[in-house]
Amino acid sequence: MIPIIKRYLDSMPALRPLLLVVKAFLARKGLNSAASSGLGSYATTLLIISFLQVSRKFCPNAAI
Repeated sequence: MIPIIKRYLDSMPALRPLLLVVKAFLARKGLNSAASSGLGSYATTLLIISFLQVSRKFCPNAAI
């Protein structure tokens, strides 16, 4: 595992469950592979990290 992703997983408790839900959704729609014009695992992880960072910025008191 890439060390920076591990640090994000440790510091953002919502990352792992949200990642599992989004990856399951993408797999169900057939969009979970970069080779078939979908999102790979790394891109999906970065997308969710960015979402959580922006959400935290706009809702700092939210339990994310």
